[in-house]
Amino acid sequence: MQKMETEDKIYEDNAKNAFNKVSTFAEYDEVHNHYKNTAETYDKMTASLNYNGPKDLLKELFEVGMKCDWKILDVAAGTGILGRELQLNGCFNIDALDCCQQMLDKAKEKNIYRELICSKVGDGAVLPIGSNTYDAVVMSGAFFPEHLQTDSYLELTRIVKSGGLIGNIHRKSILKHPNYLGLSNFIKSYEEENIWRLIKEKVTKNYYNGVDGMLQVFKIL
Repeated sequence: MQKMETEDKIYEDNAKNAFNKVSTFAEYDEVHNHYKNTAETYDKMTASLNYNGPKDLLKELFEVGMKCDWKILDVAAGTGILGRELQLNGCFNIDALDCCQQMLDKAKEKNIYRELICSKVGDGAVLPIGSNTYDAVVMSGAFFPEHLQTDSYLELTRIVKSGGLIGNIHRKSILKHPNYLGLSNFIKSYEEENIWRLIKEKVTKNYYNGVDGMLQVFKIL
C-alpha cells in the first residue's frame, strides 16, 4: 500500500511539473517534443490530477442534444482520455486527431477510434478532412499556450455539418493569456456571420485538482 501511495505521489508531482513546464513553451516544436517524450506515462500523470474535463464536457454535450450514433472527432485526442469517456457513454463512431504520433500510438492500443489522424490544427494548416464530415467535434484541454489557438476554429467549423456541435473545455485561466485575448471577439464575429451560435457557456469547478474550467458549446448553422 505504501509503495502504491509513493508511486501515485511521484506521478502527481511529475504531472504538476509537466503542466508547469509545458505552459512556458514558446515554440510549437517544444510542445510536440514534450508530448512525444511523455506519451508512455501521460495517462497515469493525468489520472493523478483528478482530471474531470472530459466528463464535464460530455455531460453538457449530451444535454444539448449530442447523440452517440453521431460521427465524432476528438481533437487534440492525445492518448484517448476523452475518447474513452465517449466509449463508456456508448459512442463508438469516433475518430482521433492529434499532432503527436506517439500519443496517437498509445490511443490506438485502446481500440477506441475508427481512424487516427496525425495533423496540426490552426496556424494555416489545412486538415486532411472533407468539409461537413462530422456531426460533432470535442476538445478537452486543447486550448493551452502554444497548443490550439483561436484560429483552429477556422478549420473545425469547416468539417462539422450544419446542425452539428463543437464542444470545448479548458482551464479558465488561459483566457488571460495573450494568445486568447481575442477569443471573445472571434466568437461574436462568427455569430454575426451566422457560422455558429454559442449555446452553452459555463465555468466548471475542479476541471482538475481544484482548478476552474471554462466550457463552451457551439452549434454550427
